[in-house]
Amino acid sequence: MRHLRFWRDSTGYEVDLLIQTEAGLKPVEIKSGSTYASNWTEGLKKWQALAGAESLKPALVYGGAQSYERERLDVWGWRDVALCGV
Repeated sequence: MRHLRFWRDSTGYEVDLLIQTEAGLKPVEIKSGSTYASNWTEGLKKWQALAGAESLKPALVYGGAQSYERERLDVWGWRDVALCGV
């Protein structure tokens, strides 16, 4: 069973989904836009700085069609989410 959480700090940084796995916490940000924007990763970066080794490689789910790696995170098109194995 996977435990799901949400994280937000007092200054407004947030991560939409933290998935508890045996290896650690997988942070996932979810955006509806179909074009990647670099400011979408601000909460993920803040979370990684605080979580350190507990944080697994972050992921961003967006409304686009392509899945790829960018800025040391997985960017998943919404159609590919079921294939990501998280």
